[in-house]
Amino acid sequence: MTEITGYTVEEINRLGWYQTVYPDPELQAKAIESMKRMRQGENLRAEEWEITRADRNKRVLNISTSVVESGDGLVHVLALMQDFTERKRAEQELLLKNLIFEESITANSIADIKGILTHANSSFIRIWGYENKEEVIGKPIGYFLKFEHETRKIITALNENNEWTGEYTALRRDGTTFNAYSQATNVMDESGNTIGYQSAVLDITDRKQAEEMLRESEAKFKDIFETIEDLYYQTDSEGNIKILSPSLYRLTGWNEEDLLGKPVSKVYANPDDRERLLLELSEKGYVRDYEVLLKRKDGKERQTSLSAQAIIDDNGRPVGVSGLLRDITDRKRAEEEIQRIKTAVDATSDAIGMSTADGHHFYQNEAFDRLFG
Repeated sequence: MTEITGYTVEEINRLGWYQTVYPDPELQAKAIESMKRMRQGENLRAEEWEITRADRNKRVLNISTSVVESGDGLVHVLALMQDFTERKRAEQELLLKNLIFEESITANSIADIKGILTHANSSFIRIWGYENKEEVIGKPIGYFLKFEHETRKIITALNENNEWTGEYTALRRDGTTFNAYSQATNVMDESGNTIGYQSAVLDITDRKQAEEMLRESEAKFKDIFETIEDLYYQTDSEGNIKILSPSLYRLTGWNEEDLLGKPVSKVYANPDDRERLLLELSEKGYVRDYEVLLKRKDGKERQTSLSAQAIIDDNGRPVGVSGLLRDITDRKRAEEEIQRIKTAVDATSDAIGMSTADGHHFYQNEAFDRLFG
C-alpha cells in the first residue's frame, strides 16, 4: 500500500482513504458511491481509477474487489490493486505511434524479416494507387519497386547498416512510376535482433521535375551568360561589383579578379556619369540606353550604352543594380563621320541629290533646293 500510494496504513486510517488518494471532490464522490455499491454486494471488476500519491504524483490503479462476510456477521471488502501507470503510458504511446503511422502524409509500411509487407497506411495505398490494404499486405518489398537492383541495394544496406536513406523508382499498381524518397530502418526485438523493416516514403516526382527544369534553365542561362556579346554585371548596395559576364575582357581588357569586389566607379571614365545614373535609378527604378564613357584597363575610353535596373529585396529595399553594357564606340564614330560628311555636303555650292535604285529620292542638299526649287 505504501509503495503504491506513498501513505502508510496508519496515515490512511487516520486521514481517510477518500481524502488522501482522491483529493478531487468529483472523483472522491464517485469513489464513495462505488464503496456504497460494494457494501451492497456489488464487486468491482478490473476498474481503472486514478489516485493521487502523497508526493502529488498521479498513478493509475486497476482495482478488483470482493465483498465477504465474516463469521461474526461483519461485511468486509477485499481489494486487489495493481499499478497500471506504466502500462497505460505504454498504451497511450502505442496509440499515438499508431495514429502517427496511419495519418502521416508519408507512405509508411512495415515488412517482416523476409521482406513481406505486414502493415501499410492509407498514404501508402493512395500514393501507389491501390484500392485497399488487402491488395498490398503479403506482397514482397520488391513488388513496389521498378528495378530489382534497387531492391537488392536497399535490403543489403538495411542488413549491413540497420538503416537506409535514398531515392528509387517506385512502381504503381497501374504500371506507371514515380520518384520515391525513402527513409528505412530495421525493426529490432528486445535482444537487438532484426525482426523486420519499416520505411517512410515521399513521392518527390514534382520536386525532381522542378529540379530538372531548374537545371535546364540554369544551363540555358549559363550558355547565354557565357556567349553574350554585351557585358552583364551586378553590384551590391555599396556599388561593389558582384557578378561579371565573360565578355568583360573583350570589352574592357579587365579580368574578373581585377574587378570583383571593387567599386564599379573604377571603370567609369567620368564619375559624374554614375551619379546621374543612380539619381535616375532612384527616380524610375531603371534606365534604358544610358550612354556611359567606360575606362578600359589600358586607359583607353570606350563609349557604351547602358540599360540597368535596381535590384529590390523582399522588403522593397534596393540592394544593388544589375545591367547590360554595350560597346557603341564604332557606331558613334560612324554617326560622327556621317554627320561630318553631311555637313560638308550641305556646305558645298554644288547641287547634290541621292536616290535609290528604284528612283526613290531620299536626300538633297541646300544647293539642290536652291537650284531646283
